Amino acid sequence: MTKNNILIISIAVCVFAAIGFFAFSQANAAKSVGAMQAMFGIRAIVMNQTDFDDKANYGKACGISAKEIHTRFVDIFRKNGLPVIPNADQWDKRHNIAALYFTVTLSTNQDSNMECFTMIMANAKNRATLAVPPVPNPRDVQILYWDSARKIFSIQPLHEQKVFETIDMMANNFVAQFKEANKE
Repeated sequence: MTKNNILIISIAVCVFAAIGFFAFSQANAAKSVGAMQAMFGIRAIVMNQTDFDDKANYGKACGISAKEIHTRFVDIFRKNGLPVIPNADQWDKRHNIAALYFTVTLSTNQDSNMECFTMIMANAKNRATLAVPPVPNPRDVQILYWDSARKIFSIQPLHEQKVFETIDMMANNFVAQFKEANKE
């Protein structure tokens, strides 16, 4: 074997070793060991009023009301021991504790066959002022902690039940994630 062949083989081994080390370090960089979950330390869940666009009164025809939806979420959160503030008007922002704002948005429609369609969107978010690279100046940003959306399509007599089953599923999913983030 010539010196050139040995040199080429040595360089190839070094390149493969460097590529292997880089790939290994990048794979480990993707793991977050001991990272806390997003809702860790949240001490108040402030409920905004449920937003319900129901100008055509489809909600009433389909058995849905903003107040019942709002109450259902609040009841599930309370039953599971979450620190819920049922009305944003009752929340004093001067409290120096971590809080998030929970919002539910509804849209209901009814077709000519008396079948109901409801879209439920729920999210938990807050605002913060921080510098987001590459701009060094602080700016107001929204922080999304949790987000869920569901569509329910059913015949009119069953629609209210289907909507509440969906809300129970959404609320319990949020409860599970909140408790997981704050378990002791």
